[in-house]
Amino acid sequence: MAYKYFKHPNRLAAFHDEAIGCQVCKEEKICLDASSFYGEDELEAICEDCIKAGRLKEVGACTNDADAEMLVQQLEELHPDWTKKELFEDAKAKTEELELCTPPVLSWQEWKYPAMDGDYCQFIGFASKHDYERLALIGDGEEDGKAFFASTLYDTFAEDTNVDGVWKSMADRRIKNVAQSNDYFLLVYLFKSLHSETYVSLWDLC
Repeated sequence: MAYKYFKHPNRLAAFHDEAIGCQVCKEEKICLDASSFYGEDELEAICEDCIKAGRLKEVGACTNDADAEMLVQQLEELHPDWTKKELFEDAKAKTEELELCTPPVLSWQEWKYPAMDGDYCQFIGFASKHDYERLALIGDGEEDGKAFFASTLYDTFAEDTNVDGVWKSMADRRIKNVAQSNDYFLLVYLFKSLHSETYVSLWDLC
C-alpha cells in the first residue's frame, strides 16, 4: 500500500512472515508487526487495511509520535491569516494520518516524528554514508556527505549531535530493508519534506 508519510513500506516496515489474525478486524492475513505500536495494551498484529482506515482508535493505539508542537508553529508562520480553528483542524488531520494511518518507523529509541514546511515529513529510509554522499552530489556540490548530513539534522538533534562520531559509526552502504538495519548499533533515519527539497535526519543508538 502507499502512504503519504512512509515511502517504502514493503521494505522498511515490519511485517509478520505468515498470515496472522488482525487484532482489529480479526481477519487472517499478512499483518504489520504491532509490537512497537504505542498503546496501553500489548499488540501483536494489525493489518494494513485497518491502518489505512484509521481503525487503531478502536484499540487505543497509534504508530508514530508526531512533533505536533513543531507542526503548529510552522503552520502559524506559513498561514498568519488562518483562524485558530483552521490551524487546529489542519494539524489534527495531518497528525491523525501520521499516528493512526501510517506504519511506524522502527527505531531503537523514542523521538518525535519530524515536521517540515507545515506538514510531517516522509520517511525515506535508514540512511548510510552512501546516501548522504549521493545527495551532496545532487545538490550544489559544495558539501561532502558528512557536511550534508550535518545540515539535515532536525532542530531537536542538531545541538547535541557529535557529527564526527555519528558519521564514523554510520553504515557505509545503503540499508535496503529492516533485516539489514539490525546489523548496526547506530541508525540514522532520513526524511524528506513533502513540499520542498529539504531533507531531515534523526539518529539513535541500540
